[in-house]
Amino acid sequence: MEELLDLSSYGEVVRESPTIKANPNNPEVFGGLPKQGDTGDKVQEVQQALADKGITSVGEVDGAFGNKTSVGIQEFQEKAGLPRTGVLNQATYTQLVETPVSFDEEGKTQVTPVEKPEALDFSSFGEVISVPNSSATSSSSSLPEFNLIAPRLFNDLKRDFGFSDTQAAAFVGNLAVETDQFKTLQEYNPTVEGSRGGYGFAQWTGPRRVAYEKFAKDNNLDPTSYEANYSFLKLELTTNMPETIGNIGVNTASRLKDKQDLQSASDFVTEYFLRPGVPHTDKRRAAAQRVLDLVSEGE
Repeated sequence: MEELLDLSSYGEVVRESPTIKANPNNPEVFGGLPKQGDTGDKVQEVQQALADKGITSVGEVDGAFGNKTSVGIQEFQEKAGLPRTGVLNQATYTQLVETPVSFDEEGKTQVTPVEKPEALDFSSFGEVISVPNSSATSSSSSLPEFNLIAPRLFNDLKRDFGFSDTQAAAFVGNLAVETDQFKTLQEYNPTVEGSRGGYGFAQWTGPRRVAYEKFAKDNNLDPTSYEANYSFLKLELTTNMPETIGNIGVNTASRLKDKQDLQSASDFVTEYFLRPGVPHTDKRRAAAQRVLDLVSEGE
């Protein structure tokens, strides 16, 4: 058995019940504001504010929060110095809608930056390796967590790793199966007797789970939040992690780009990065297709 990381200096490790849920209602992440898939006047207000501030990527002001609206919010967040998530949280809404339009010396609209939050410190997790930067059809109404989280994760993976639509969908589809379509972060029935089971988007177990909890603790992140899960996933895909998976994550991010069809991309993430005891390959391929269908609907 691998030696666990020592978390004694960080106090008691958070212990979750098997029913702990992913938290799409975390006000720091989602608030009570429009989200992807919503329609109506509030969405139109946001789209118009983006257009007024020169964010052309938002596309048509039609009151439908689709993929282009999310991309427009990401562009605005980047210019405003806010975390580039594509999700309309309260800080983004305030800066976007409640801050008057300003103009530069040439009379062009500009976005006034806010003070940038302190960057996460990855130094204690080993050397960070540079990666290229880029920026459910049958019952979608019954999968609210999937519809909310999958498009965001899809966009973030494409942006941060330069994945194609197929490659990003394959990754997200796998994580959806790991988390019961993003309904839970805690493994329902741990297969290893006496263990706490897997936790998080990638169902991190053993030393990886301990490393995730330490990472969230060190960076003052809620372990149920999207930010904590995605930041740690990104860390694994960009960093040599000698205490847990070595260069498996880095190799995953690199080699996935060689997989051009959905089936081979999905199978690669399953077999190389996640390595589940029971792969449920067909479910993972189907979930990847649902991701592609969902983001296509939002365009």
